[in-house]
Amino acid sequence: MTAKDERVSRQSMDLAEFNKERLLEMFPIFRTEGGGVDFDRLKLALGESVEVGKEVFGMRWPGKAESIRLANLPSHGTLSPDKKESVNFDTTQNLIIEGDNLEVLKLLQKSYQGKVKMIYIDPPYNTGNDFVYKDDFADAIKNYLQQSGQVDDEGNLLSTNSETEGRFHSNWLNLMYPRLYVAQNLLQEDGVIFISIDDNELKNLLSVSDSVFGEKNLVAIFTWIKKRKASNLDLQVRSITEYVVCYKKKEVVELVASEDIPEENKPYPFYNSGNKRAVLMFPAGKISTQMSDGLYPKGEYVDNRTVVNLLDDVKVSAGFVVNDFRLEGEWRYSQKSLDEKIQSNERIELKGSKFKPYWINNSERKKYVRTLLDDETYGVGTNEAGNQEVAELLGNGIFPFPKPVALVSKLIELCTVGDDVVLDFFAGSGTTAHAVMAQNAKDGGKRKFVLVQLPERVHPESEAAKAGFKNIAGITKERVRRAGKKIIDESDGKLRLKGENAVDFGFRVLKLNESNIEEWDSEEASKSPKDLLDALKTTRLKSGRSDQDVVFEVLVKYGVELTSSVEEEKVGKGSIWKIGGDELFVIVKPGLTAADLHAIVKMSPKVVVMLDESFVPEALKTNARAIFKDAKIDLKTF
Repeated sequence: MTAKDERVSRQSMDLAEFNKERLLEMFPIFRTEGGGVDFDRLKLALGESVEVGKEVFGMRWPGKAESIRLANLPSHGTLSPDKKESVNFDTTQNLIIEGDNLEVLKLLQKSYQGKVKMIYIDPPYNTGNDFVYKDDFADAIKNYLQQSGQVDDEGNLLSTNSETEGRFHSNWLNLMYPRLYVAQNLLQEDGVIFISIDDNELKNLLSVSDSVFGEKNLVAIFTWIKKRKASNLDLQVRSITEYVVCYKKKEVVELVASEDIPEENKPYPFYNSGNKRAVLMFPAGKISTQMSDGLYPKGEYVDNRTVVNLLDDVKVSAGFVVNDFRLEGEWRYSQKSLDEKIQSNERIELKGSKFKPYWINNSERKKYVRTLLDDETYGVGTNEAGNQEVAELLGNGIFPFPKPVALVSKLIELCTVGDDVVLDFFAGSGTTAHAVMAQNAKDGGKRKFVLVQLPERVHPESEAAKAGFKNIAGITKERVRRAGKKIIDESDGKLRLKGENAVDFGFRVLKLNESNIEEWDSEEASKSPKDLLDALKTTRLKSGRSDQDVVFEVLVKYGVELTSSVEEEKVGKGSIWKIGGDELFVIVKPGLTAADLHAIVKMSPKVVVMLDESFVPEALKTNARAIFKDAKIDLKTF
């Protein structure tokens, strides 16, 4: 391994490089000698499928090219832990991340790529008063640290996207496109994204989402009844609806509202759907056999009825179930009609009331959710419910237009189970986290949430400011703290709060920041290279950064899940940080000896990451390479 190979990259995943490698992995014939893509050969292979020099259908807007370039730029930032603001920092599997969501999404690529089952976002609706973050191509992290205060260098507000702005819709698209582009990479192959929106940008959202996820991957446009009574402020029509747009990543998605349990003696269609198992249920003793040995046909007995399993390779004949089963009784249809009805999935009726097909496995018959989400049918709540929930937890007027917990809980119920990850990168008041905790408490799930929220400052005269909140991220965290406590209090002690199956009401707070490591300043180096080299040999850590800050930067850049256990352990006169048990060790400070390295080998880690300045004396690096290589332990430097 070369010194270059052993270094942990200081930047987030390069999405452009990742996509190129994904293409070349599928089609290695198009790889050039230099490792690039031979587009001429690709065009020849695709033949007439390539449209060259033609006008093609697609959405265009001012700034699109720059937003695509921005989406592909790696991030050089990091995520720093804040134990003080966290709840159950050492044990929770949930995250609340404070920072610009585009930079955070880039930093999540290595740790959460292909691991998120569901994304729900409630982005700005672009009504003319929304905060639209102004992305910067030169230095995204410094730009974020500046603009999170909502003012530029001259004190001008940057928090609204006015309709008088020449690029009113373009500004919104430039906000959404790169974030959706980067976020889709985090979804599982069977993952889905739900996006709340109103009429202002619905058509633009659909167009930009088609380009990111693919038009064929649109699952549905749900209409949500947001209020029971229309506002008198509506001048043209009385609007009571908003939308929830749903796209899938790749695989077929089933959004099942509830199981359809058959009533006793109620006939159901008898057919095989895909590769699913169908069954016919008949009263016991009403099946005879044509088998020469006279044996009774194999079957299960449920409630004194015989169950005959019909797999895909079993055909139905008039009066017979081929596979040596004959049914006593008469079908109403000829063989031809029967086969046609089976193919068209129509219900098959029998002459006698004794013979009626049933589905014995209720999970095989699913009641898919309808596109109209109303509170009466699905219990999804209204705007009034959302306002009341936040008011009860934080006070009146703290956060405008929060979504009701019931709406997001229903979406979570439709597509997630077990320990699925739910991501919300426009977290707002924290409704998604509240919904995840509530749904887990309801059905015993172990779902995990990842929330991202910009620390957008609240107006100094707002109710939020009067309540002591400085920014929206502060509202998010406090709402989730109080929501967890409320769910516990209302459970009457029925929830398990400790142990393996405990409901997780905690969250680990991470904050977007510049890298903990000083960059090489070529200008300063040219002035006094010796002084700079001496300073870098002493330490490259920025002032005020802790060892744990560095450890979390390693987690981010190396690609370890950010909820992994992190604990420091003494080794000789030095120390190591153990990540996720014995999988990964991080060494930040000097103080270890060659004997200590041998002691580390006995702990059997798979990977050891050492900060460059921890190699004191410098000969320790040579020893470390040799010792870890012999033990088949991967050594990385940072």
